[in-house]
Amino acid sequence: MIEKSKQHLEVVNKSWWEHFCFAQKISFRLLKASFVLCLHGFFPGLFQWNTSNSIEKIHNDLNGN
Repeated sequence: MIEKSKQHLEVVNKSWWEHFCFAQKISFRLLKASFVLCLHGFFPGLFQWNTSNSIEKIHNDLNGN
């Protein structure tokens, strides 16, 4: 597990702390998107594009765009 973690950090070119902070940021954004999507399910007129836009932005961040 430690060796796989080191390899992953090398591939993404991040220190452990940088990777941790990035992962937490993405995790929070996904949690927020999930909450908004849940509200949208109950009230379809609200947040019509928020989750789609959030997912696209997260996708771009994960791919370095």
